[in-house]
Amino acid sequence: MVRITIHNLFMLLLLATGPVLAETTDTALGREIYADYCQNCHGEDKSGLADYNDSLDNFRQRIEGVTENMPDFAGFFDDDEIVSLHAYLMEAGE
Repeated sequence: MVRITIHNLFMLLLLATGPVLAETTDTALGREIYADYCQNCHGEDKSGLADYNDSLDNFRQRIEGVTENMPDFAGFFDDDEIVSLHAYLMEAGE
């Protein structure tokens, strides 16, 4: 017989929901950054990025480097913001 205590249930709940809560937070920050810095060019509903699905490493290089089609954001966003923005862009359509 398996004995489950309140503590064990709580720990299982934390393990099960931890990544989901982190993803939600990342996505929420990414949505905020997108609204502030990206939507003027790429559309409020991400329509200018409808087929975007690049890796985080490539996204980081694009954000940090100079491109012909985008403003230079080198050094502007910290790593957490870049990860969050990427998570938001990778999220399924709204």
